[in-house]
Amino acid sequence: MSHPTPARVATRYLSAPAMVRLVQTLGIEACLRGIAECIRADFGRWPDFDKTPASPTTRTLASSS
Repeated sequence: MSHPTPARVATRYLSAPAMVRLVQTLGIEACLRGIAECIRADFGRWPDFDKTPASPTTRTLASSS
């Protein structure tokens, strides 16, 4: 599985029905392996992540949704 290398990566919404089709097509094992690979890759790039604390406004908006 390839991972994007730019500083900012666009996030795409994956609906529940689309996720069901993906798992049915690839199989649960392949999907979970892919997720695990992405998590490993993200932790490998940990120093590159913006770890600036969220503002109170951001936390309020996130908790109200």
